[in-house]
Parts: sequence; structure tokens; C-alpha cells
Amino acid sequence: MAIDQQTSNHGLRTANVESQMSNVEAFVIRHSSFDFRPEASECGRLIAASKAMREILEVVRRSAPTEAPVLIYGERDTGKKLIACEIHRQSRRVAGPFVHVACGALRESDLAEKLFGRDEQGATQGVPGTEHGESQSKSCITPCSPLPARGGTLYLEDVTQLPLWCQARLLDALQQASQARVAQHATAGIDVRVIASSTIDLPTAVAQRVFLSSLYYYLKVVEIHVPPLRQRAQDICSLAEIYLAVANATRAKQGGKPPCRFAHEALQCLVNYDWPGNTQQLASIVAHAVLLTDGDEITPIQIMELLGDVAPNDDAETISVPLTGGLKEIERAVVVAVIQRCRGNKAEAARVLRLHRREVYRILQPKALAKADFAPLPLALDPSLGDCAANAYS
Repeated sequence: MAIDQQTSNHGLRTANVESQMSNVEAFVIRHSSFDFRPEASECGRLIAASKAMREILEVVRRSAPTEAPVLIYGERDTGKKLIACEIHRQSRRVAGPFVHVACGALRESDLAEKLFGRDEQGATQGVPGTEHGESQSKSCITPCSPLPARGGTLYLEDVTQLPLWCQARLLDALQQASQARVAQHATAGIDVRVIASSTIDLPTAVAQRVFLSSLYYYLKVVEIHVPPLRQRAQDICSLAEIYLAVANATRAKQGGKPPCRFAHEALQCLVNYDWPGNTQQLASIVAHAVLLTDGDEITPIQIMELLGDVAPNDDAETISVPLTGGLKEIERAVVVAVIQRCRGNKAEAARVLRLHRREVYRILQPKALAKADFAPLPLALDPSLGDCAANAYS
């Protein structure tokens, strides 16, 4: 009877995970940054557990109903596209298209076709270096250069990658659209709101003469700076749980295995890490951990081994651990933090902690931890081994 009840409960949990994550799996295909909630709309929803992200969502709420251009700064895979999506979702243009143009991923001819279309003869409009483009430049084409996303939102990713000629054409079309709105009449093809993003500082690009100052001033009406994941520790656990649910749904479908969960210390390892690859790296690590887990719990050792090839950025010689859960839990947290700082090398961590390696393994074992009876951990680290010390919270 107990076995039947356990089987029933397991089946119920698996069914719940699959039903909750059906939408999320679809979003994985559409969004490379993986920043979304299970109840997300087509564009996705941002995780906003941190104060910084809540402030960004407030800027989004205030600016979305307007027609103001938006400029979004941030490292790669910090959720810039999803912020642009959220602005579109809350705007009056939500019924129109949301068109994403990756400016650094297209050839100039493809970029021109994507932004400005083709003329009546089927040729791409105004590409420099071609006879057709030169004749168009001499005739000063203006409103016959339609932008995509008419009636919607045009998102220009890595806008600094646009060539200068394309920046000039784009600025000309956008200024016409602004003048048309002021005059309260529509101009064919350029009824669009622009949101741009960049991984580099645009004033620096302007100073280096690789970006037009006029286009910069046009775009900077609303500026949003997205902090990297290492500065949003409160978001890491929420994101990790979402990626875990996605990976569990795939695991259940492909292998029929029950869903797994994070051990508390494993989550702390994720929070402690600096994430140079931001959300994409976090999603990859979580998916890899689920793939390697045979049981129902992802351990801190597994996480540390996956993170072992990449060194954290902080070279501080101190560590910080939460003072909760009792002495044994604090002791274990200290060991986990030092191992992480030593890039997953438990032998090196044992040397830093002045413990035998077997003692380190015993402290890390959950079942053994409850029965363990050992002396208090010496918290002083060897100054000569400072490179292996850890600052647990960035």
C-alpha cells in the first residue's frame, strides 16, 4: 500500500512538472537568454527578485506607454531582449509585430534588406558600393525606405555594429517617423518604435567615430542599464529553479526519471559564483547538472565540479557564510565556499583548511553530517594560500 501511494505521488509530481513547464519549453526554443517565467507571454517575463531588476521594471512600466526610443545597456545574456519584449508587451503597440534585428550577425546587404526592404525592381535599397545604391544615394531616398515592424516595435540588438551608412539611413527614416507623428498623419512604412541595445558604451563609440552622435541622441531618450548576474544574487536562485524545471521536464520525457532538486548548499554555490557568461552559462550549468544526476538531488560537489574550469573573479582572502542552521551547517558552508574558490579542487581546499581530505569529504556528505561528531573547524586560512580563499558573496 505504501509503495502504491509513493508511486502515485511520484506520478503526480511528474505530471505537475510537465503541465507547468509546457509553455516554458516553448520559450526555450524562442529565447536564447532563457530569462522567463512559466506564465510568460510570447515575449517572456523577467525575473525581478533583486532590487535592481525591480527598478528596471518600474522604468519599463513608465516608459512603455510612450513612443520614446529606448536604449538598453548590458553584458551579453543579461536579459536585454526580454526587457525590450516587456516594453513592447506593455505598450500600445502590443498588437503589432515585435521584430528583432541582430545587427552584428548580418551581412550589410542582408541588413539593408531587413531594415529598408527592396525597391520596385527587387534590388536592395541604398547599399554602398553598388551602382544601384549610388544612384539611390544621389537621388536622396527618404520615405520610400520602409522599416520593418510597421505598427509595432523594432529591436536593434548590438546597434553599434551597424555600419555608418546604415546608421545615417536609419536616423533619416526615424526622424521622418517622428515628424509624421507630430504632424498627426501616417507616413507609409515608418510607423515604428525603436528599442536598441548595446554591450558597449555609446558615448565611447561616438568619441571613436564609429557611431553617429545624432543617432545616439535620438535613441537615449530612455536609458536602461542592466546589471550582470553577479550583481543580482537574489535573481540567481529564481532563475536556477526555472532552468531546473525546464531540465526536469526534458529529463522526464526523455528518460522517464523523476525530477531532481537542488541541495541547499548547491544553490549557495550558484549564488556565490560570478557568472561571467550570465544567464546563458547558468542555464547550461543547471541543464548539465540535471543530466549528470542519477538521484533526486543535485549536490554541491556536482556544481563545483561543473564550475571548476572557470575561476571566480574575486581574489579576496576572506569568506562569508550565513550564520544559520547550527554549527555543522556553518562548517559545511565554509568548506563548500573554500572548495569553490579552489576551482573544485578538494585536495587544495583541504590544504587551505588544514584538514585531511577524508575529513572534507565526510563534512560534505549529507547523511554523514547528521551523525558526525568532530572538532570545530579552524576558520583562519593560511595567508600564503590566499589565492584559494573565497568571498562567498560578490
